[in-house]
Amino acid sequence: PGGTDTKFLAVSQGFVEVRPHGDVVVLANTAEVAGEIDIDRAEAARARAKELLSGKIASEEEYATVAAAIEKEFARVKIGRKHATHHRTSIGE
Repeated sequence: PGGTDTKFLAVSQGFVEVRPHGDVVVLANTAEVAGEIDIDRAEAARARAKELLSGKIASEEEYATVAAAIEKEFARVKIGRKHATHHRTSIGE
């Protein structure tokens, strides 16, 4: 409580609540700390999911599953890159 550390997380299929006094509650199927995200691996997973989406989709459920995978990997890449950029500028200061 009362800390000022900034943490970046990639969260999928869930909710994040920031409470009035700065407490944060994460209720999600997955939440990854940005520094632990392998950006190359996340980009490869996103490319595979996009490739699946461009192929024949059998049902709306399958489409939704693949679209959710693309969004998840996009979030991982975005947060991983943000952390890498933030980390580099913090070290250089």
